[in-house]
Amino acid sequence: MYNYSDCDHLVYHGLVDNVFFNGNEEGKAAARATLGAAPTMVAPTGEDDTEMIQDALDTVGYIFLGPGEYLIDGIEMPEGSSIVGSGPATKLYVAEGTNKFGIKGDNHCSVSNFAIYGGDSMRATTEGTRIGILLGEKSDLRDFKISNVHFSGFDFAGLYLNNVGFGSLRTVLATGCTFEKCYAGARMGYHGEYASFTSCMFNENYRGVMDNGGNNMYGSCGFNGNFDGLYMDGTDNPNNGHGQCVGSSFNHSAADGGVGIRLKNITNGYVFSGCYIWSGMNLDGCGMINVTGSSLTNEGVTMTNGGSLIMVGCEIPATAFAKFSVPDDNLAMSGCYNYKEPIADRSNYNVGQVSTYIFGGNSKTLTLDSYSSCMLVLTSDTDSSNGLYLFMDGSVATELKKANDVTITRNDGRHYVIKNDSTHTMFLQFIKLSGGITVANPT
Repeated sequence: MYNYSDCDHLVYHGLVDNVFFNGNEEGKAAARATLGAAPTMVAPTGEDDTEMIQDALDTVGYIFLGPGEYLIDGIEMPEGSSIVGSGPATKLYVAEGTNKFGIKGDNHCSVSNFAIYGGDSMRATTEGTRIGILLGEKSDLRDFKISNVHFSGFDFAGLYLNNVGFGSLRTVLATGCTFEKCYAGARMGYHGEYASFTSCMFNENYRGVMDNGGNNMYGSCGFNGNFDGLYMDGTDNPNNGHGQCVGSSFNHSAADGGVGIRLKNITNGYVFSGCYIWSGMNLDGCGMINVTGSSLTNEGVTMTNGGSLIMVGCEIPATAFAKFSVPDDNLAMSGCYNYKEPIADRSNYNVGQVSTYIFGGNSKTLTLDSYSSCMLVLTSDTDSSNGLYLFMDGSVATELKKANDVTITRNDGRHYVIKNDSTHTMFLQFIKLSGGITVANPT
C-alpha cells in the first residue's frame, strides 16, 4: 500500500467527509483510518506519477490532483473511483509507454477538471495508437462521467469508447469538455454505444468525432476547424452509427478540404435537429437521414450511391443550394426555404422535391411533363434579381415576387421559357408541392 503519511507532496483539504469512497460509508471510514489526517490533494513527484495515482485509487477510490505536470502511463480506475484535478493547471502527460493510454475507466467512475496531453502539438493526419482515456473492452460499461476535461495531441483518439455492448442505456456522460489537435477528438468503435456529449467542443482535429457505434447523442456541441467535423462509416459495421445531433454547429471544415458532416453507409437513420451546418454534408450510400430546423448556410449537400435525405423546416440560402448535388428521388423537403424573404403564405408549402439547374446569360426552356401544383424559385448571385413564381394546375402562373432580370413566358400547356436578361448566374430551383411531377432538363 502506498504510504501517504511519508509523502511531503500531499496537502490536506479536509474533503474526506464530503467524499463517498467506494460507494459506501465503510469505504469512507477505511479511508479516514488509513490516511489519518486524510490528505486528499497530491502534487506531482517530478517523476512517473502512475503508481502514486493508481495506489490512491486502489486504496481509497479517490484522488485530488493539485496544479502541476503529472507523467502517467496506463492508470486503471477501479469501479466507482474518481480523479479530480484543479482545473487547467492540472496537466497529465501520457508517457510513451507500453499501455498506449493514459487512463482506463470502469463502471460508475468520474474524471474532472484537468487537461490530458498525448504529445502532438499538431493534429495527426494519419492514425496512430495513443489514447487519452480508454473506455472499452468491458461489456455493459455504465455511467462513466467526464466533465471539464481538455484532451489534446492524441494520434488515435482523445477519448475512445469501444465494445462496451448494447445493454447499457448510458455508458458515458461528457459535459463541458474540449478535444483538440487529435486524429479523432472522440471515437466510438463497434458497440461504442449510448454516449452523451453536452456542451463539448471538437476543434482542429483531423476528425472531430468518429462515431461507428450507435445511439450516441451530441447536444449544444461545436465542431470547428476539423478536417471532418462528424465522421461515420457503417461499412461492414452492423452497429451502423445511428443517433442524433441537436443544437450543434459545424464550421470551417471546408476551408482545408473537409466537410462538416461526412456519413458513409449509415442506413439505420440519423437525426440532425436545430444545427448550424456551415461546412455542408457529404452522404455516401446513406438512408433515413433527417435534417430538421437547421441552417445550411455556406456549403450544400452531396449525395452519392443512393439513400435518402429528409429536410424539414430548414434554411438553405442560394449560395448553399447551388452546391446541392442530390438526385431528385432521394430528397424530400417540407417547409424549407432558400431565399432571403420567407413566403407570406406557406399553406401549400408542405412537401417537396427539388431539381436545381444553373445557367448564366441565356434563355432556357423548362418542360413540365406532369404536375398538379408546383413552385419555381429563381435566384441569382445579386440581391436585386430574385424571383418566385407559383404554378397551379398546369395553367395558372401566379407571380409572388418580381425578378428584375428574369422573364418567364408560357408557350403552351407545359413549356416555359426562362429568359435571363443579364450576365450573372441564375439558380433555378423546382419544388414539388403536391401531386406527381416530372421535370425535363432545360434546353
